[in-house]
Amino acid sequence: MPAARPAASERPSEARPQPAGADAEPQPISAGQAGERSGLDASQTFETFMVGASNQLAHAAVCRVADAAPGAAVSFNPLFIHAQSGFGKTHLLNALCQRLRERRPDRKVMFLTAERFMYSFVMALRQRDTISFKDQFQAVDVLLIDDFQFLQGKAMQQEFCHAFNSLVDARRQVVIAADVPPAQLDAIDMRMRSRLMGGLVVDIELPDLELRRRILAGELQAGERIREVQFSRTPLRLALGELEKEGLLERLQT
Repeated sequence: MPAARPAASERPSEARPQPAGADAEPQPISAGQAGERSGLDASQTFETFMVGASNQLAHAAVCRVADAAPGAAVSFNPLFIHAQSGFGKTHLLNALCQRLRERRPDRKVMFLTAERFMYSFVMALRQRDTISFKDQFQAVDVLLIDDFQFLQGKAMQQEFCHAFNSLVDARRQVVIAADVPPAQLDAIDMRMRSRLMGGLVVDIELPDLELRRRILAGELQAGERIREVQFSRTPLRLALGELEKEGLLERLQT
């Protein structure tokens, strides 16, 4: 299946973008404020996402979500993107927020990781304010969840399931990214996995050599030195290995 390309600035070892400060609740934000309040990476846009055969389906699906008319979810909801770390999932989520900020500033967007969701729910329990926690999700038009494979615990999953069902039933868009497809989310309840497979599931495959070259060239053009990028992401490591074999690495650095 066509898959989505490695993001130029995503790092497997780095934490994913968070919607707010470390101690803040994941408040809904307008798309127009996404860059300032959600910790988005402004460099991760559709324009900086290099499309190839390995990622074109995921890219097209996210673009369709970004361009959907206000109040109307696209025909696939949820959209579930899975791929290895470093292949571009977070880049696409960032790009979606950037596009919504530009074209639909009135839409409410929430972008957070599964770990952030769990932390916020635990804080709501401690403060005995789960109603406010639940209400936050009722206010959003687009919910983006990254690193979904880390969602743990029955109570956490039930809470997410309630929010998920409420949004999908109300035709609010949900986009989820994970390292594995829904069927392989062994820690997730079977009914929740079934719901996740009810929309569109797309994967991001290993990019071909031509795309890897373009990704590497883009990194270098952006001013990153070879020693800074050579161990950053799997696609870049592969690109460097192939280029070294062909004697092209020295030419790229000049």
